[in-house]
Amino acid sequence: MSALAQQEEDEVFSTAPNINNLIELTAKLAQVLAKETELMEQMRIRDLEPLQKEKTQLLEVLERQKKILLNHPYILEEITDEEAEDLAEIVNIFQIVAEENYNRLLLAREVNMKVVEAISEVVSEAKSNGIYNETGKTDLSNAAVSITVNKTI
Repeated sequence: MSALAQQEEDEVFSTAPNINNLIELTAKLAQVLAKETELMEQMRIRDLEPLQKEKTQLLEVLERQKKILLNHPYILEEITDEEAEDLAEIVNIFQIVAEENYNRLLLAREVNMKVVEAISEVVSEAKSNGIYNETGKTDLSNAAVSITVNKTI
């Protein structure tokens, strides 16, 4: 084995995914997504920002682990049946939480779009109103006045 190949092999094993760590990382990401979903349900949008950094870091680590596993699939052959079951269970839980989070994000996006549309309509109506000008003051010079005529006139 060449020195370069040996160095690459050593690097793989030094950074190889430990299945227990992989399970813990996936579980932690599921917890972060569940917390994010809960905050969105409670409309506590300001509290989401701190979770974004943690979520991004967890995703980056998991992506690196995934690349290693894809390039070196024999690593998975060395895990025990119990580890495989634990990993499958946490991946299933993660998928459920991720789907719920995704649906909540879609809903939040839709609500946000409706709010923006409602505000746009109000602004548009205010601009077209002949009684109020763009500063919100009354301008009766262009106002149409409704008059009822009495037959005795």
